[in-house]
Amino acid sequence: MGRSSRRTGMRWRGAAEAAPRLGGLETAALGTALCSLCRRWQKIAHGMPDHLTSAAEPVYEAYSLSECGGAAGPDWSYPAARRLLREPIDIAITSALAEIGALAGADRAWMFEYDAELLRFRNTHEWSRQGVRSFVEDLQDTPVTMIAWLHQFLAKGRAVMINRVAELPRPARPLQVEMLRQGDRSVLSVPLRHDGRLRACIGFDATAAERRWSPAEIGALFRCAELIALARYGSSRDGQPLADAARTFAPLIYLRRQGQVVGVDPQNILGVRSARDYA
Repeated sequence: MGRSSRRTGMRWRGAAEAAPRLGGLETAALGTALCSLCRRWQKIAHGMPDHLTSAAEPVYEAYSLSECGGAAGPDWSYPAARRLLREPIDIAITSALAEIGALAGADRAWMFEYDAELLRFRNTHEWSRQGVRSFVEDLQDTPVTMIAWLHQFLAKGRAVMINRVAELPRPARPLQVEMLRQGDRSVLSVPLRHDGRLRACIGFDATAAERRWSPAEIGALFRCAELIALARYGSSRDGQPLADAARTFAPLIYLRRQGQVVGVDPQNILGVRSARDYA
């Protein structure tokens, strides 16, 4: 056992010595992979499931897509694309969040959108596991200052994996208060960009227990974000943008179905049908 550990240590030192000779992105990706592997070994040694957090994990981690590594991750983009291709956009986004959220073991999956000036945001879509409370209607036309700590990473195209909400640094205090109010213990946030602009954010909440989504899973959610951005903010066949970035926030009506919540502009509602649940 001792010899094996020493040999492992030699391999780690060799990788560390080689890293400076690589380019910047390769060095960052190698460092991320080595740290992730080291933490995984520590979890295995203590008999912990790989997705649970431990004291060895940092309170939060920030990743660009290139730093998520080349390891094969889950194929969440296929179910997301299938929904986006065959359903109306708002229903498709919520359905996609529900499917990938369940596959990811999340307790909630959500999306919020920014206004044109990136000064305010609002929740627009959400799925929550059975028994988990929804908060999608609470944050509407909210100043970005509340999420300023998170926004600084999203604006740079970086995802943020908050492993332990309760231990966030002081600059994140306003965000931490809101997350704790919602019962969040771990949160993953991935920026949603289109035409070089930050437009929205999608992510997962873990409320039952602290959880860490791996870099490969974060990369998979990045790819889902790209598909959602293209479907929501891209151009239709006549060249018109599907969503107007300059439009001010309009009040939304929230429709609920089997744990899914979607905010709909009243102008897009063509009719209402009774569910006949008059009790």
